[in-house]
Amino acid sequence: SHFAMAASRAAVAEQVKQSPNAQGWEADMDVETSYFRDGKPIGKVGDSPWLYAAPWGFYKLLHWVKRTYDPKAIIVTENGVDVPGESDMPLEEALNDTFRREFYRDYIGAMRRAVQEGVPVKGYTAWSFLDNYEWADGYSKRFGLFYVDYAHNLTRHAKASVKWFRAFVAGNETAPAPHHIPSPPPPSDAPREPQPSESQYPPAHASSTSTTAGSGSDMNGDAGSSWIYLVVGSVGVVCAVITMAAICVYCKGRSAYNPIP
Repeated sequence: SHFAMAASRAAVAEQVKQSPNAQGWEADMDVETSYFRDGKPIGKVGDSPWLYAAPWGFYKLLHWVKRTYDPKAIIVTENGVDVPGESDMPLEEALNDTFRREFYRDYIGAMRRAVQEGVPVKGYTAWSFLDNYEWADGYSKRFGLFYVDYAHNLTRHAKASVKWFRAFVAGNETAPAPHHIPSPPPPSDAPREPQPSESQYPPAHASSTSTTAGSGSDMNGDAGSSWIYLVVGSVGVVCAVITMAAICVYCKGRSAYNPIP
């Protein structure tokens, strides 16, 4: 009755034929992704190195869902960005989050254009209401509309982005559509321009394994990582078993204890 999809980043992609020995989720798709086109980044990068602001990608994704599944309704359950260096800024500077405010303006503008063209978006939720614990990044990344002061009793402060959001909902701010929607990347057999600046940024994929057929050392490195995960996982299981056994012994001792009335 519904289709759920997590689209956490934008990137350009082209079809490539991967080696049968290639590993990783991108290798399974037979595509190569990049945050660059013609040597230039596809958008401004957030504090997370994999998060590039590309509202045109959001626009295209909404149209793809409509074209592929023809749903009666689409609900965007989270959309947001972390501001570069925000966690290290003084409070007053962090509250002036122009980067995030422009992100919401442009992404909502792209969504509005898609809606005007027939995409049935019925709901939208910003990520996030306030700064929070961001998975493996912990408290080092801030996605909130409200700033949470972790050092001073978790006090909350409204950022400039929440003020813009409030005004937009009240109809006092506009969210224009993106000015330029890039054309698709060239086919894989077409000559590609060198992109020397790509080495300054992390790869677009998030897989810990190689997406192309690597050398023997690369493959051995992947196998070594697997053994490390296996050992760490085994130690975790053993620790959990020991902990549970200790709890059982403790509880048994408590149940046998009969205080003198």
